[in-house]
Amino acid sequence: MTTNDATLSEQVSLHAYDGNDPAWLDRISGWDPVARLGETFLLNAQVGEQALPHARLISPQALERVGSWLAGTLHEEFAIDESHDWAVRAALTDDETFNHLGFRVGDLPSAYEDWRFSTEIYALIGDTAFLLMNNQFVRYRRLSDEELGQVLSARTAPFHTVDDRTTGTVLVIAAVPGRLGAFGGLRGQRRSLVAAGEAIGHLQRLWEQASVGDQWSWEREFFDDACGRVFGLDGLERVPVAMAYQRELPRKEEE
Repeated sequence: MTTNDATLSEQVSLHAYDGNDPAWLDRISGWDPVARLGETFLLNAQVGEQALPHARLISPQALERVGSWLAGTLHEEFAIDESHDWAVRAALTDDETFNHLGFRVGDLPSAYEDWRFSTEIYALIGDTAFLLMNNQFVRYRRLSDEELGQVLSARTAPFHTVDDRTTGTVLVIAAVPGRLGAFGGLRGQRRSLVAAGEAIGHLQRLWEQASVGDQWSWEREFFDDACGRVFGLDGLERVPVAMAYQRELPRKEEE
């Protein structure tokens, strides 16, 4: 992955979108994107008896068009050489994703569709963090011993019990509010948190279908600064919303 200089999705600025989409161009302009975005925030935050003429709801058609454009900026899927260990490869195979995380990427929406427009999924397996991009979990960064200790301790999740059954595999659901905020201002930002909740529900259903739901424990109360430091989330552009810790189930003779 380090030898390829292709732009990754998190490096793509939404205001570079030039699809001549009226709904998008009304929100943002090349000469002053910040001011225009602020105007949208102000308009959509106001409440009155009648709809304001310039405050618009997020059009599903515009969302689909921009999502399709964003998906086109993604790096092509990495070819996987299974002769190398998964921890040093650029991406996980579909079977490895299922074995480690309990679901297949094909059972999720495509990139920038539905809740994936404004939601990202990060996975920690061993000491390696992966980011779901396109249809693969791509190797994102390798954690130090200190960072591993932090994510598996009360510094990050004080209400989660770490014991011998904790596998060390962790999922993080992160909202990217700016993507929907660019369309709907504060309304769009709020909707991004709803989308993150939809992602949590979707994963929970997939785990139940695979009979592994009991292996995962969701944590919604955690120190987001500690989580963000480990996974490279700034808490503004990318906001950690929930974490899921994996645990081995006790053997029947231990129950």
